Amino acid sequence: MKKFSVIMPVYCGAITVRKAIESVLAQTYENFELILINDMSSDNSMQILNEFKPHPKVTVLASSTNNGIGATRNAGIQVATGDYISFLDQDDIWYHDKLDSDALTFMDSKADIICHSLFVVNEIKHTGAKRMPRKWEMWEDDMFRQLLFYRNELSISAASIKREVVDKIGNFTIDTTLAYVEDYDYWLRAAQQKLKFQYTKSLVGEYHIHKNSNSRNITKMMASEYNLLNRYFKEMKKRPSDYFLYLQKWGYIGAKMIKGMII
Repeated sequence: MKKFSVIMPVYCGAITVRKAIESVLAQTYENFELILINDMSSDNSMQILNEFKPHPKVTVLASSTNNGIGATRNAGIQVATGDYISFLDQDDIWYHDKLDSDALTFMDSKADIICHSLFVVNEIKHTGAKRMPRKWEMWEDDMFRQLLFYRNELSISAASIKREVVDKIGNFTIDTTLAYVEDYDYWLRAAQQKLKFQYTKSLVGEYHIHKNSNSRNITKMMASEYNLLNRYFKEMKKRPSDYFLYLQKWGYIGAKMIKGMII
């Protein structure tokens, strides 16, 4: 049985992190480890993490400085011993069959990276909806173009990666100008290397939106996305046929930034 290493960065997550941890420990798939990394939280997150320290599947790490989510994920990867790496954010949860589902997908496919559906829970509007990447199958053979010109529809809390390709992709960025889009940068680098992405329609987790979610800070997120994509769009002169998509993408980012400023 292949082993999963589940990496959960924690920063001031005392309100939500217990449920996230419990959702991992409730997995029906047995061969996994859970690596919790406290990124110098100023609340009682560390106290909560220490409650789970006696569990045989749990490893608790703590940073002496606040390093950011990219560096914190990297610290977890460095100590991971699994065949697959999975990530879960401190405010999301998995259903009990998440790892079982991922293990079957890896077994039945040649995928390097898989991503499943999530149920999006908006705690501000008190609504919920299924999140499923649109027309994913159309883009599985050209994920770099899909990610670059359309949108990042891969949730980090729904993704699992083969360990050997994690080493090929490298570390998550620690560039502060890319705050909020560290995972987007990671997927782009993976797609550039022609790694095989596969989407599964299995609904085995929840993505939560609340007042402290990074996704709520639209202006900062779009500014980081601009910084990231501008590096790749410098190659546009080499692909003039994509120029319209280039302009369309900037229009989307600009509109989102303006919306964030107005709100």
